[in-house]
Amino acid sequence: ISDRKWDVFFIGFNNTFNVEGLDWFLEKVYPLLKKDLKILLVGSATNNLKIKYENVDILPFVPDLDEIYENVKVVICPMFQGTGMKVKVVEAMSRGLPVVCNERGVDGLPDKTMCGCSVTQDAKEFAGYINELTSNEEIYKNVSKVICQYYSHVFDRRNYISLLKKLLT
Repeated sequence: ISDRKWDVFFIGFNNTFNVEGLDWFLEKVYPLLKKDLKILLVGSATNNLKIKYENVDILPFVPDLDEIYENVKVVICPMFQGTGMKVKVVEAMSRGLPVVCNERGVDGLPDKTMCGCSVTQDAKEFAGYINELTSNEEIYKNVSKVICQYYSHVFDRRNYISLLKKLLT
């Protein structure tokens, strides 16, 4: 994980829920993070940012996210509102990337407690999860392993094909 370009990654379109979550992260969590962390913010949710933050790169649009995901350590999903499964969380999980999120980040997942995501509404705890995941490789690997196993179990197409075949025969 030490060869990744960014430590923390946020992605979101310019909608009320993403903007609210990003603002909370920057106002409440960012000041509690280790100062040497490199953060990447992607998407139009960044359009209204008025302040330049140290060690924060902003890309309003990225045509290919694969290269980004290969270069990040931890994905964040700070959201307090909204419903349904968050695609950004599932995308991170599909790559075995640890996810730090609020309770809305695990909406739609069949088992919110066993998914491997670090979930909290508290800014200090949110920052603590990020600081720990980016500095402790053993914890990082363990969380990544849990996320990979969960993703494989819940989202593996082969499982669904097998179930469909049983239902249709």
